[in-house]
Amino acid sequence: MKKTLIAMAVMAVAGAASAQVTLYGTVDAGLAYEDVAGVTKTKMNSGVMNGSRWGVRGTEDLGGGLTARFQLENGFGIDNGAGGQGLATPTVGGGVVVGDTSVARMFGRQALVGVSGSFGSVTFGRQYTPGDIAVGIDAAGAQGVGGGGAMYTVFTSNFNNVDGFGAARADNSINYSLPAMGGVTGNLMVGLDESDVAGTKTNFVGNKFMGLNVGYAAGAIAANVAWETQTKTNAAKSDTGWLAGVNYDLGAAKVGIVFAGGTSTTDTSDNGWSIGLTAPMGAVRIQASYARETSKASGATAEAVTTGWGGNVWYDLSKRSSVYVGYLNKEDQTAAGVTTKQTHLASGLRHTF
Repeated sequence: MKKTLIAMAVMAVAGAASAQVTLYGTVDAGLAYEDVAGVTKTKMNSGVMNGSRWGVRGTEDLGGGLTARFQLENGFGIDNGAGGQGLATPTVGGGVVVGDTSVARMFGRQALVGVSGSFGSVTFGRQYTPGDIAVGIDAAGAQGVGGGGAMYTVFTSNFNNVDGFGAARADNSINYSLPAMGGVTGNLMVGLDESDVAGTKTNFVGNKFMGLNVGYAAGAIAANVAWETQTKTNAAKSDTGWLAGVNYDLGAAKVGIVFAGGTSTTDTSDNGWSIGLTAPMGAVRIQASYARETSKASGATAEAVTTGWGGNVWYDLSKRSSVYVGYLNKEDQTAAGVTTKQTHLASGLRHTF
């Protein structure tokens, strides 16, 4: 009996040694004030700087240079405990699909499984798109009220539209990532349309997706370019978008510029750019961005213009906990010359585990 228990313990230890599983997450809550065209609101927000989430990821050595991996990541609101990343789910009446309602996904941020080796990696599931990965080239961090992430709220460009269909993620996707190649990185993704002919009977977003990016990083310089296209079920035309950016680490600060644009199914052309920086100073980190975007409808002579500027200030209480304040000033001008202004201010606490 004792020998059996010892053998079982040894087998359990051996199994644990070959498989590595990690529980991780981010909890972010802040108070926010906004003024949109004179209408003000004060509220508690979840995920002010980074979306609140928890997840589990793991790997297993399969031998022969192969590794199996998985990742499941749930988004939630720390302000009310609600699930994040909505999903269009069929409403069934009498066994017949009669409509769609929005519900929270269990693992709406990521849900994937795959294998990697000397060839690179292949993963299947709901994953971040190549375009969203490329957004990380923003020197301002691509996050927060006034950082690079806020600047992409300025981009009503079609790149943002394509990426935003799945909130920067693609359902039913197959992604191939290049292996380590001397600073070169790359991703190629295909998302399958699982709708029926009418485009209604599915638990997934009804569209076909394709995207790719290529990046390079060496020393102080990094660059990335991305292209994406998405076709809604039965649509005659596709939304397409592109992004290209570069940043340079000066030591005292990282600075960079990003360009983005695209064309919609209605032939509206959008183009935008942003400049940003991050300056670390001990426990303090400062981020700042400015962005401008133009949009011209098909056949129009005038264009709409959106501009925005802002920044974030972080203070690290520890390696895992930080307090912050962020600000964004945004202005939209229609092709007819009508201007709408808005400001956003937020302060809060972020903890990672």
